[in-house]
Amino acid sequence: MSEDRSAAAVFGLLSDETRIAVLRKIAVAQSERGHTAGPAELSFSAIYDRVAIDNTAKLSYHLGELEGLFLRKTDDGYSLTHAGERIVRLLLSENYGEVTGFDQTAVPGSCLLCGASSLEATLDNQFLTIGCLDCERNVAGYEVPPAQVRERSASAAVEALVHRMGAHYRQVRGGVCPSCGGRLSLEVRELGEPEADPFVAIDRCADCLRSYSAPLTLRSAYHPEAIAFCWERGVDVLSTAPWELLGRVHDGGWSSAKTATEPAAYEVTFGLEGDVLRLGLGADLSVERTERVCRQSVGDERS
Repeated sequence: MSEDRSAAAVFGLLSDETRIAVLRKIAVAQSERGHTAGPAELSFSAIYDRVAIDNTAKLSYHLGELEGLFLRKTDDGYSLTHAGERIVRLLLSENYGEVTGFDQTAVPGSCLLCGASSLEATLDNQFLTIGCLDCERNVAGYEVPPAQVRERSASAAVEALVHRMGAHYRQVRGGVCPSCGGRLSLEVRELGEPEADPFVAIDRCADCLRSYSAPLTLRSAYHPEAIAFCWERGVDVLSTAPWELLGRVHDGGWSSAKTATEPAAYEVTFGLEGDVLRLGLGADLSVERTERVCRQSVGDERS
């Protein structure tokens, strides 16, 4: 059935074990196909063979309830819709359960606010938080699904978080919500600290209401020019923890400044090994100008 339904009615469809089993079996069939483009389609008879059910009439009823919302039907059989994909991945990963905790663990890096190298990772209420033991303030935090920490040590869970955050920052820079794919709106606030980078970029999704925030230097570090500049000087932005990158702000090597008000414009500076990369940003934080200043000579400007 494809008519509009309330959210309660939609999720009510998943209260039946047979329907859950149907979604699982189609996902399993898709994984068994190997790395093949396109959805797996199971015929009515194939689903009947895989799902424990009394008769074909009952299966036909359940498939009819799922069709249009969680399943699409073609002449070749049934396959998962986008909603079906999201739901079944949640079910298979068991990411609806509680996040198992782990002992507090020290992590490398330095505090953006006080510069101390005494950072510690803790897991509380499904958030992995990086806090500073010296100034007792949080440096970074991000939600973690159960699968991220399940059967991983504390250090491995933190490493997994680093990779997820890096991938998400790159999507946010492109205006795409990592949670739902919706469009993001941007707000830049001036917080006043740290002095080297007092600006924070807040991206909000109008569809799922998720928000993402990052200091301006960190958000800009995932621009291709900044990634290349850092890579050439031994810093892999894509696999380095955000809190390690932000330590360079406190050291004075990385900074941001407002260069215009109407319309707003900013400049972000990255200093490594005596060389400098400057990114000129517009009001929407798109990079409008790049400039490299090297120890031996002034680099070329790029748009």
